[in-house]
Amino acid sequence: MGSATLPFGHALLHAGWPFPLIVQMPLMLVIAASLMLISEPHFDESAVALAIPLFVVILQLTLKCKSRRHHRRRLDKAIEDFCKKLGHGDGSIAVDPGPGRAIMLKKLLGFAQHFADFTRDRNMYYVEPNIVRQLTAPYKTSLAEFLGASRLNWFVSHWWGNNFQDTMNALKQHAICGKTAEDWSGVNYWICTFSNNQHKLKEEIPGRLEDSSFFKALHSGFCDGVCMILDEHAEPLTRSWCLFEFLQIVQLSEKMKDFQGLVFCHTSGVLDYGTASVAVALGICKRLSNMRLEDASASSQSDKEMIDALVIDQLGSFANFDSKLRKEIIEAMDAAKLAYEREFQALAPAEANSGPGSSQESL
Repeated sequence: MGSATLPFGHALLHAGWPFPLIVQMPLMLVIAASLMLISEPHFDESAVALAIPLFVVILQLTLKCKSRRHHRRRLDKAIEDFCKKLGHGDGSIAVDPGPGRAIMLKKLLGFAQHFADFTRDRNMYYVEPNIVRQLTAPYKTSLAEFLGASRLNWFVSHWWGNNFQDTMNALKQHAICGKTAEDWSGVNYWICTFSNNQHKLKEEIPGRLEDSSFFKALHSGFCDGVCMILDEHAEPLTRSWCLFEFLQIVQLSEKMKDFQGLVFCHTSGVLDYGTASVAVALGICKRLSNMRLEDASASSQSDKEMIDALVIDQLGSFANFDSKLRKEIIEAMDAAKLAYEREFQALAPAEANSGPGSSQESL
């Protein structure tokens, strides 16, 4: 017979009957403190001092475990209901990594709405393991394949730590610019969390960056541009993988005439289109202008070193890379300025016509 060894942290949470060890251990200490009270002929204050806080800890841990189990049951039910709503039978249609693994915004917003109760204050670090991976586990596919993949229109560069609902709102803000309701809901976005098969990441991101699903999607010839989802701190540009994507934008902008380049998106609107609030636009641009791309980090040091080496090889230095970012910021601010000026100019005649003088003339 074989044997299994649990890591210490997992053993505390999952080993032991009928309660996890993390509950049993302080419970035994409380029992020991109680026995001390019984066995001592005189009242022992130290035993009480030990027993009360331990009892509080046990109560808190028990309630937390109960809450987590309840949350998991609700989430499992939501996943089951979502599968029934989609009507999945034998599985999803497999699509090769690359441009064919985008998701139509309409499907993406439907997914976000169904799981909204679980994602309100959470980010992709919660959504991917708890929802995406669980939902696709029976089929071992990406979420894009599970929902029905499409060919990309836009590539999305984002930080997993950004609020999930804010990310969805930012994409909607981008999609609706200059489009009707029918048009914007049909825009297809390539998002690594959903377009990569999280069950087979080694196949999605092999040794060479040029073989990665990111690279294939960006250089497919079908990509209109890149939406970078930003919060007020511009966190994506502190991550090495977003730098890799920005490096591809620089290359594509030089060799593709129709490529729309980098577009800065926020939950309040799109900076480049002048639909984001002025305060947000100024705050983000100030943050970007003070940023050193060389300081970006990655969860894997080898990934950071590989991407840093690629930047040096293709641009010569990070100083050149920083200047490319400054250029993007200036272009975004110029475009936003023109959009804001048009809005103000359109408002000015309306305000003049609604003034006191105009009402007297009409009389």
